[in-house]
Amino acid sequence: MQERNCQQQDATIGTRDTGITIKGTNQPLPGSVIACGVCQHPMKTARTIDSDSPADLSVGINLENDVGAPTGYGYLLSIIYCQKCGFATTALNHACPDDIRALVHSIPYQLQWSDESLPKLARVFLCKAILDLSRQQLCDAAYSALAAAWVCDELADKNAAIWCRKVTAEYFRRYFSNNPRLDSEQQRMLFHYVDVCHRAGLLQRARQLCRIIAQQQLDAGQQQHLTLLQMQLGQSDVPPQQQLTDLISDLT
Repeated sequence: MQERNCQQQDATIGTRDTGITIKGTNQPLPGSVIACGVCQHPMKTARTIDSDSPADLSVGINLENDVGAPTGYGYLLSIIYCQKCGFATTALNHACPDDIRALVHSIPYQLQWSDESLPKLARVFLCKAILDLSRQQLCDAAYSALAAAWVCDELADKNAAIWCRKVTAEYFRRYFSNNPRLDSEQQRMLFHYVDVCHRAGLLQRARQLCRIIAQQQLDAGQQQHLTLLQMQLGQSDVPPQQQLTDLISDLT
Protein backbone atom coordinates (compact mmCIF):
# COMPACT_ATOMS: atom_id res chain seq x y z
CA MET A 1 0.00 0.00 0.00
CA GLN A 2 1.60 3.21 -1.15
CA GLU A 3 0.31 5.58 1.47
CA ARG A 4 1.34 3.52 4.46
CA ASN A 5 4.64 4.50 6.02
CA CYS A 6 5.26 1.37 8.02
CA GLN A 7 7.76 -1.23 6.94
CA GLN A 8 6.84 -4.52 8.58
CA GLN A 9 9.74 -6.55 9.93
CA ASP A 10 10.17 -10.29 9.31
CA ALA A 11 10.43 -12.11 12.61
CA THR A 12 8.88 -15.12 14.30
CA ILE A 13 6.29 -15.71 16.98
CA GLY A 14 5.46 -19.16 18.29
CA THR A 15 2.07 -20.81 18.74
CA ARG A 16 1.47 -22.67 21.97
CA ASP A 17 -0.72 -25.57 20.93
CA THR A 18 1.30 -26.66 17.91
CA GLY A 19 4.78 -25.80 19.13
CA ILE A 20 5.68 -24.58 15.64
CA THR A 21 6.85 -21.21 14.45
CA ILE A 22 4.98 -19.25 11.81
CA LYS A 23 7.21 -17.12 9.64
CA GLY A 24 6.37 -14.39 7.14
CA THR A 25 2.60 -14.57 7.58
CA ASN A 26 0.01 -12.26 9.05
CA GLN A 27 -2.71 -14.82 9.69
CA PRO A 28 -2.84 -17.29 12.59
CA LEU A 29 -3.28 -20.97 11.83
CA PRO A 30 -6.75 -22.37 12.59
CA GLY A 31 -6.94 -23.42 16.21
CA SER A 32 -3.60 -21.93 17.11
CA VAL A 33 -3.05 -19.89 20.25
CA ILE A 34 -0.72 -16.98 19.58
CA ALA A 35 1.55 -16.09 22.48
CA CYS A 36 2.21 -12.41 23.13
CA GLY A 37 5.75 -11.42 22.23
CA VAL A 38 5.88 -9.22 25.33
CA CYS A 39 4.38 -11.29 28.15
CA GLN A 40 3.56 -14.69 26.52
CA HIS A 41 -0.14 -14.33 27.40
CA PRO A 42 -2.61 -15.61 24.75
CA MET A 43 -3.52 -13.07 22.08
CA LYS A 44 -6.85 -12.46 20.33
CA THR A 45 -7.87 -10.67 17.17
CA ALA A 46 -9.78 -7.39 17.03
CA ARG A 47 -12.57 -9.19 15.16
CA THR A 48 -13.31 -11.36 18.19
CA ILE A 49 -13.76 -8.66 20.82
CA ASP A 50 -17.08 -9.36 22.48
CA SER A 51 -17.65 -8.08 26.00
CA ASP A 52 -18.34 -4.41 25.30
CA SER A 53 -19.15 -4.41 21.60
CA PRO A 54 -22.44 -5.17 19.86
CA ALA A 55 -22.64 -8.37 17.86
CA ASP A 56 -20.47 -8.37 14.75
CA LEU A 57 -19.33 -4.80 15.42
CA SER A 58 -15.83 -5.29 14.07
CA VAL A 59 -17.14 -7.14 11.02
CA GLY A 60 -19.63 -4.35 10.36
CA ILE A 61 -17.04 -1.58 10.25
CA ASN A 62 -15.63 -1.32 6.74
CA LEU A 63 -12.82 1.17 7.22
CA GLU A 64 -12.42 1.85 3.51
CA ASN A 65 -15.96 1.95 2.14
CA ASP A 66 -17.95 3.15 5.15
CA VAL A 67 -15.75 6.02 6.27
CA GLY A 68 -13.40 6.61 3.35
CA ALA A 69 -10.10 5.60 4.93
CA PRO A 70 -7.20 5.22 2.50
CA THR A 71 -7.18 1.93 0.63
CA GLY A 72 -5.67 -0.82 2.71
CA TYR A 73 -6.58 0.43 6.16
CA GLY A 74 -9.05 -2.41 6.58
CA TYR A 75 -5.99 -4.26 7.89
CA LEU A 76 -6.66 -2.61 11.27
CA LEU A 77 -9.38 -5.16 12.00
CA SER A 78 -6.76 -7.91 11.67
CA ILE A 79 -4.90 -6.59 14.70
CA ILE A 80 -4.02 -9.22 17.27
CA TYR A 81 -3.74 -8.00 20.83
CA CYS A 82 -2.74 -9.30 24.23
CA GLN A 83 -5.56 -9.38 26.76
CA LYS A 84 -3.10 -8.96 29.63
CA CYS A 85 -0.56 -6.27 28.65
CA GLY A 86 -2.35 -4.71 25.66
CA PHE A 87 0.42 -5.28 23.10
CA ALA A 88 -1.17 -4.84 19.67
CA THR A 89 0.19 -5.68 16.24
CA THR A 90 -1.14 -6.30 12.74
CA ALA A 91 1.11 -9.22 11.90
CA LEU A 92 2.49 -12.36 13.46
CA ASN A 93 5.86 -11.50 11.96
CA HIS A 94 6.31 -8.46 14.16
CA ALA A 95 9.41 -8.38 16.35
CA CYS A 96 9.27 -7.43 20.02
CA PRO A 97 12.63 -5.83 20.78
CA ASP A 98 13.47 -4.57 24.24
CA ASP A 99 12.35 -1.01 23.51
CA ILE A 100 8.87 -2.22 22.51
CA ARG A 101 8.63 -4.37 25.62
CA ALA A 102 9.60 -1.36 27.73
CA LEU A 103 7.03 0.82 25.97
CA VAL A 104 4.22 -1.68 26.49
CA HIS A 105 5.08 -1.93 30.20
CA SER A 106 5.36 1.85 30.57
CA ILE A 107 2.86 3.78 32.69
CA PRO A 108 1.35 5.82 29.77
CA TYR A 109 0.76 2.68 27.68
CA GLN A 110 -0.75 0.73 30.57
CA LEU A 111 -2.96 3.67 31.53
CA GLN A 112 -4.28 3.71 27.96
CA TRP A 113 -4.85 -0.03 27.92
CA SER A 114 -6.63 -0.03 31.29
CA ASP A 115 -8.87 2.99 30.57
CA GLU A 116 -12.28 1.40 30.99
CA SER A 117 -14.03 4.62 29.98
CA LEU A 118 -13.26 3.58 26.39
CA PRO A 119 -14.54 0.52 24.50
CA LYS A 120 -12.03 -2.32 24.44
CA LEU A 121 -11.72 -2.28 20.64
CA ALA A 122 -11.01 1.46 20.76
CA ARG A 123 -8.30 0.81 23.36
CA VAL A 124 -6.71 -1.79 21.10
CA PHE A 125 -6.53 0.75 18.27
CA LEU A 126 -5.17 3.49 20.55
CA CYS A 127 -2.47 1.18 21.88
CA LYS A 128 -1.57 0.28 18.31
CA ALA A 129 -1.27 4.02 17.61
CA ILE A 130 1.21 4.42 20.48
CA LEU A 131 3.33 1.64 18.99
CA ASP A 132 3.06 3.21 15.52
CA LEU A 133 4.26 6.50 16.94
CA SER A 134 7.25 4.85 18.60
CA ARG A 135 8.33 3.65 15.13
CA GLN A 136 7.77 7.11 13.60
CA GLN A 137 4.87 5.71 11.54
CA LEU A 138 2.80 8.85 12.05
CA CYS A 139 0.31 8.22 9.26
CA ASP A 140 -0.49 4.77 10.65
CA ALA A 141 -0.73 6.20 14.16
CA ALA A 142 -3.30 8.75 12.98
CA TYR A 143 -5.51 6.16 11.30
CA SER A 144 -5.16 3.69 14.17
CA ALA A 145 -6.44 6.39 16.54
CA LEU A 146 -9.15 7.42 14.07
CA ALA A 147 -10.33 3.81 13.93
CA ALA A 148 -10.80 4.06 17.70
CA ALA A 149 -13.05 7.08 17.13
CA TRP A 150 -15.07 5.16 14.54
CA VAL A 151 -15.64 2.38 17.08
CA CYS A 152 -16.92 4.95 19.58
CA ASP A 153 -19.20 6.36 16.86
CA GLU A 154 -20.68 2.90 16.30
CA LEU A 155 -21.32 2.60 20.03
CA ALA A 156 -22.80 6.12 20.19
CA ASP A 157 -20.22 7.08 22.82
CA LYS A 158 -19.90 10.75 21.89
CA ASN A 159 -17.45 11.83 24.59
CA ALA A 160 -15.11 8.93 23.89
CA ALA A 161 -15.27 9.63 20.15
CA ILE A 162 -14.34 13.29 20.71
CA TRP A 163 -11.40 12.29 22.90
CA CYS A 164 -10.15 9.78 20.31
CA ARG A 165 -10.37 12.41 17.58
CA LYS A 166 -8.32 14.85 19.65
CA VAL A 167 -5.64 12.17 19.89
CA THR A 168 -5.96 11.60 16.14
CA ALA A 169 -5.61 15.31 15.42
CA GLU A 170 -2.32 15.40 17.32
CA TYR A 171 -0.96 12.50 15.26
CA PHE A 172 -2.07 14.19 12.03
CA ARG A 173 -0.43 17.42 13.18
CA ARG A 174 2.87 15.63 13.74
CA TYR A 175 2.59 13.86 10.39
CA PHE A 176 2.05 17.03 8.37
CA SER A 177 4.74 18.87 10.34
CA ASN A 178 7.17 16.28 8.99
CA ASN A 179 5.62 16.13 5.50
CA PRO A 180 5.00 19.74 4.40
CA ARG A 181 4.86 18.99 0.65
CA LEU A 182 1.49 17.64 -0.41
CA ASP A 183 0.91 14.94 -2.99
CA SER A 184 -2.53 13.72 -4.05
CA GLU A 185 -2.80 11.18 -1.23
CA GLN A 186 -1.77 13.70 1.38
CA GLN A 187 -4.43 16.08 0.06
CA ARG A 188 -6.98 13.37 0.74
CA MET A 189 -5.55 12.92 4.22
CA LEU A 190 -5.94 16.66 4.81
CA PHE A 191 -9.69 16.30 4.28
CA HIS A 192 -9.74 13.57 6.94
CA TYR A 193 -7.70 15.84 9.20
CA VAL A 194 -10.23 18.66 8.78
CA ASP A 195 -13.13 16.33 9.55
CA VAL A 196 -11.31 15.04 12.64
CA CYS A 197 -10.71 18.58 13.93
CA HIS A 198 -14.27 19.63 13.16
CA ARG A 199 -15.82 16.71 15.01
CA ALA A 200 -13.38 17.09 17.91
CA GLY A 201 -14.35 20.73 18.37
CA LEU A 202 -10.97 22.03 17.16
CA LEU A 203 -12.67 24.56 14.91
CA GLN A 204 -9.89 27.10 14.53
CA ARG A 205 -7.47 24.43 13.33
CA ALA A 206 -10.11 23.04 10.97
CA ARG A 207 -10.59 26.48 9.41
CA GLN A 208 -6.84 26.92 9.01
CA LEU A 209 -6.63 23.57 7.24
CA CYS A 210 -9.47 24.56 4.92
CA ARG A 211 -7.50 27.64 3.91
CA ILE A 212 -4.49 25.44 3.14
CA ILE A 213 -6.63 23.06 1.08
CA ALA A 214 -8.15 25.99 -0.86
CA GLN A 215 -4.66 26.90 -2.09
CA GLN A 216 -4.15 23.47 -3.68
CA GLN A 217 -5.09 22.21 -7.13
CA LEU A 218 -8.43 20.51 -6.55
CA ASP A 219 -10.65 18.46 -8.80
CA ALA A 220 -14.40 19.06 -8.92
CA GLY A 221 -15.15 16.51 -6.21
CA GLN A 222 -12.54 17.92 -3.87
CA GLN A 223 -13.76 21.47 -4.46
CA GLN A 224 -17.29 20.38 -3.63
CA HIS A 225 -16.04 18.65 -0.49
CA LEU A 226 -14.15 21.78 0.54
CA THR A 227 -17.23 23.95 0.00
CA LEU A 228 -19.27 21.65 2.23
CA LEU A 229 -16.61 21.76 4.94
CA GLN A 230 -16.47 25.54 4.76
CA MET A 231 -20.24 25.71 5.14
CA GLN A 232 -20.10 23.48 8.19
CA LEU A 233 -17.36 25.61 9.69
CA GLY A 234 -18.98 28.92 8.76
CA GLN A 235 -15.87 29.90 6.85
CA SER A 236 -16.25 31.27 3.34
CA ASP A 237 -16.40 34.56 1.53
CA VAL A 238 -19.48 33.29 -0.30
CA PRO A 239 -22.82 33.96 1.45
CA PRO A 240 -24.27 30.78 3.02
CA GLN A 241 -27.36 30.79 0.79
CA GLN A 242 -25.19 31.02 -2.33
CA GLN A 243 -22.97 28.22 -0.99
CA LEU A 244 -26.02 26.00 -0.58
CA THR A 245 -27.32 26.89 -4.07
CA ASP A 246 -23.95 26.11 -5.64
CA LEU A 247 -23.65 22.83 -3.76
CA ILE A 248 -27.14 21.68 -4.82
CA SER A 249 -26.30 22.63 -8.41
CA ASP A 250 -23.12 20.52 -8.30
CA LEU A 251 -24.97 17.55 -6.87
CA THR A 252 -27.61 17.65 -9.59
